[in-house]
Amino acid sequence: MAKKNQNIIQRNRQQAFLAQSKLCYYCNQPMWEKDINSFITQYQVKPISAKFLQCTAEHLTARKDGGKNIRTNIVAACKYCNHTRHKSTNALNPEDYKKRVQKHLSKNKWHQIVLNPLPAMKALN
Repeated sequence: MAKKNQNIIQRNRQQAFLAQSKLCYYCNQPMWEKDINSFITQYQVKPISAKFLQCTAEHLTARKDGGKNIRTNIVAACKYCNHTRHKSTNALNPEDYKKRVQKHLSKNKWHQIVLNPLPAMKALN
């Protein structure tokens, strides 16, 4: 992939990451972008679990299906959700996949990492 395209994807991913309050588009769990050690300390999660929650650029319409590297087609998703969606040969559309993830989360049958998105706020109270 050309460096220019990679830079565009990274910029759009970072904008989505911030716009989504650093939460995964699908599972709504906190993600980290650059500093895994701060994330591990903040959420007191094991490194193996933290790796699943690394922020990735998720193309709502996959590039193989004609999706572009534009801001409106890229959201921030944790590595687990992104990779799991695309493991299937017939990946669900983003909204159906989001519903599936939420259903599995409610039964604790997803990645089984449930973090409080605002742990720092508890410390302030």
